[in-house]
Amino acid sequence: MLALKKAIALILAMIAQQQAEMKDFKPLGQITGSDTSVEQPMAVMAADQRQLNDIWRRHKDLSDELPGGLTVPIIDSSIPTVDFKKNIVIAFFAGQTTGIAGYSIARIDIKGKTAIVRLAPQPFPGISMSVSNTYGMWVFPRPTKAIELEMITGFNRGQPVIRKIARFEAPKKPSS
Repeated sequence: MLALKKAIALILAMIAQQQAEMKDFKPLGQITGSDTSVEQPMAVMAADQRQLNDIWRRHKDLSDELPGGLTVPIIDSSIPTVDFKKNIVIAFFAGQTTGIAGYSIARIDIKGKTAIVRLAPQPFPGISMSVSNTYGMWVFPRPTKAIELEMITGFNRGQPVIRKIARFEAPKKPSS
């Protein structure tokens, strides 16, 4: 009976710790805009610097094409560095959009074993019919749960219309 009580106490402590970790799941930084080189819609998670470098090179079109169709990455000192022992990066590229300047995080909800990050498009000031390739990138604390990315696509009778964009499983702990 004593072992059962200890096991229950341990399980409750673990649940409380997980909830406390995800309670503070908020973006630590963001960049967003309408000037990415990525033309196709996609959402990606970077759990290490190599992955972020690849995303950034694609975002800024940092490669040279050599004869024969080979591409060589250009080294760029503007690639952000992130402490991936503690953080991850979520990037959303919308492809071609009209009148959208970028994206903001409208809300974050924790439901069970999933953090739901809801994005909202940010229109250009005034009336704009500008066509651009929009994106958003956010640095988050390294999660212990899965992340679902959603987009507010409009409103119906005052309620947001939501579209699921992607789901990312919790990344493995980085190797030291």
